Amino acid sequence: ADEALAATAYQPPPRNQLLRQVIAWLEELLADEALPPSVVRESAAARGIADTTLRRAFREMGGQLIREQQGRKSVYCTVGSIC
Repeated sequence: ADEALAATAYQPPPRNQLLRQVIAWLEELLADEALPPSVVRESAAARGIADTTLRRAFREMGGQLIREQQGRKSVYCTVGSIC
């Protein structure tokens, strides 16, 4: 009985698969516009994506964090987008 339960218990996707899924989600999220980090983090948290995974995926996809010096605003952008 324990073996049957273990076979049906939730198993998270392998790390590389999860990373690919988060990268795909980020690319879709940032496809049309750059977004403030707080919006990206809140959206990720609502989907159960940990901050560490989010940062790793953003780095792997070559994303850019653009900081405005005077307004102290930051935005996340994808590679090749105009921020």
